[in-house]
Amino acid sequence: MIGNSHKTKKTLIITLKWLIILSLVISLVSPTIVMANRTTHQLSMEETIHHTTRNNSGLRDTRINRIKKTIERREAIEAVRIAQRRERFPWFTLLMSINLPQKNTLPRAIELLMKLPEINSELHMLRHKEQYETIVSKHDAQLAYYDVLLAQYTVNRTWDYIYETQEALERLRRQQRIGLADIRDVEYLEGALEGHQTTLKKAIQDLEKSIDKINKLTQLRTTVNTTFPDYVPSVNLDRSQLDDIIDHAIKYDYSLLEATQERKIAQARVVELIDLYNNRWGSTVRPMTQYVQSQIGRQAERLDRRINYDVFINSYYEPALNRIEAPWSGSFRFRILFITIRIPKEWFKLGTVAERYFDDEKYALFNALVERDQAIDMENDIRENLIQQVKDTYFTLKQMEAVNEDAIRNLARAERNYEISLRDNKLGLVTFQELHSEKMNFYEQQDGSYEALLEYGKTIAMFNMFSSGYLDVLSGDFQATSLADGDSWISESGEIASWYIETLLTDYKFTFGVQVPDTLGVTDYELYTANHVQIGDRTVVSETISHLPLSLEESSMLYVKFYKDDELRYIAQLDGFGVTGPLLLQEATEDTLPEAIDIAIGTWQVSMENQYRAIFEMGIHQDIVWDEYSLHYGDRDGIQIGSERTNAGAPIGHLPSTFSEPEKLKVRLYSNGSFVTELGLQVVENNAGILVELSE
Repeated sequence: MIGNSHKTKKTLIITLKWLIILSLVISLVSPTIVMANRTTHQLSMEETIHHTTRNNSGLRDTRINRIKKTIERREAIEAVRIAQRRERFPWFTLLMSINLPQKNTLPRAIELLMKLPEINSELHMLRHKEQYETIVSKHDAQLAYYDVLLAQYTVNRTWDYIYETQEALERLRRQQRIGLADIRDVEYLEGALEGHQTTLKKAIQDLEKSIDKINKLTQLRTTVNTTFPDYVPSVNLDRSQLDDIIDHAIKYDYSLLEATQERKIAQARVVELIDLYNNRWGSTVRPMTQYVQSQIGRQAERLDRRINYDVFINSYYEPALNRIEAPWSGSFRFRILFITIRIPKEWFKLGTVAERYFDDEKYALFNALVERDQAIDMENDIRENLIQQVKDTYFTLKQMEAVNEDAIRNLARAERNYEISLRDNKLGLVTFQELHSEKMNFYEQQDGSYEALLEYGKTIAMFNMFSSGYLDVLSGDFQATSLADGDSWISESGEIASWYIETLLTDYKFTFGVQVPDTLGVTDYELYTANHVQIGDRTVVSETISHLPLSLEESSMLYVKFYKDDELRYIAQLDGFGVTGPLLLQEATEDTLPEAIDIAIGTWQVSMENQYRAIFEMGIHQDIVWDEYSLHYGDRDGIQIGSERTNAGAPIGHLPSTFSEPEKLKVRLYSNGSFVTELGLQVVENNAGILVELSE
């Protein structure tokens, strides 16, 4: 009984002694942090990614904007459907762009349809941005989690070192008091204990910082007592996949997508300005615009070609400017009684929209070409940097795999060396300090191996981000973007032949397509205007014809020729209104070709300069070579209005009564003094309309 009491008392004394030592150590590290009960809560990698993605403000805002844009798209499509039912003759052609006069002359369906490319483009970009924000959010969560794992590991390992060192130190002190241990070994362990305590203080601070970052990302309340389970990263890639990885990154990288969009807009701007110049000034500027098109393509699509700006400015642009300005040099002369009044022509130039525009932005085409070049360079730079990032990260990943394999081998070697040193120490062949040094080397190899594993995980996360989620594709987590939200004006039925006009996602273009039953046995089709002008090339029935821009003609239609290989099988007229409808098929014969009807050549308008003078302006939208025009009465005599021919792009001023019945007027076009063609005026609205070619 006495023996048991003595043994119990001794145990209590030892326990109390250890508690005192532990409290002293904790007080040295941090008087405010209690590390007991460190597993009160648990947060895994999957939960961290989930909460980070759910609480990412950029992703949340992008999703809200995407939902709003989707609703806007649905409303626009529904408005098109409503407008189709209300408007009677909204026939379309893809051949030319007609700048009809303003004041709501375009039917509501066309106005709404013209909004859809912009809406689709913005929606497409938002969906890519949502995808990008999701990948970035996952990357941020993974990196933050790996930082917490390392900090948590360091804290726990340091506590283990402290406990182990303290135990060894107490044992050596007892042995040193009876002469069985060297005082230098005791001092060595005391120094090691102080180092561990300092390391612990810093490790706890790092853990708190890492947890604070996790809390900001996830909007959770975790502490140093929260347990973060280990997450062992792994990926299986080989060199043969690198090209596919790069292709995927190029397709889905958001920064590159933005740059591509900017380049396409800059490209479209060049085409738009060329069309504007050709439509307004015709042959006056055609040498300039033809030079540009010969260098970079008709749609500015030759991205590998650049304009020689010295040649462009000196040989084409400045001469075009001079030709445009020429009609406004000199003065108008008016004779009142015996007095001749001279009024500079330039005074009247300020009254026309086109010339005012040209004065305000005289070098618009030059600037647009430069911006196109800059956009191409930016796109190429981003693409090249992206490819290099993917390659560098891939090879870093492979190098780190080799590093991890070396770390495993080094750890096994360090463990064997420690076991040998432990045996030799018992035999008196190795000193305590040498044994402890070998032991700490083994621990350091363990720490280094774990840290290398986490760095490998970070590199995997970075690789997934740079590759635009390629690893998510392998795991099945990647969702490609599309506009397949059930909102379309295109008929889904495959039982009847139908046509549709649709908008592309990222190009401000319109596409024409057909849907035909397999029973027809046709392989290709061609699209024609009502006067038999082909639009685009022969196209496989499963593909679309793209053309920029889309425009309206109230009195004309398109028709389609269907082929089986090279054999013409059907002629089909377009039925329905707006942007879709059935195809009225007939077997192909000479009799089934639609009769040619008038097609708009250009537009005209009359504006009042004052109560005594009206201004007639016109623009040609087809590729007709002309440099002068004259305005005539449409009767048998065809008397010319004014005494001289007028240069292309210049207006004609006359008494307002001259234009009271514009449908009784006609325009004659000339090139180098020779007659080209004669055009009639059709009224679309008051004082504005279209020009049509008159039959001989």
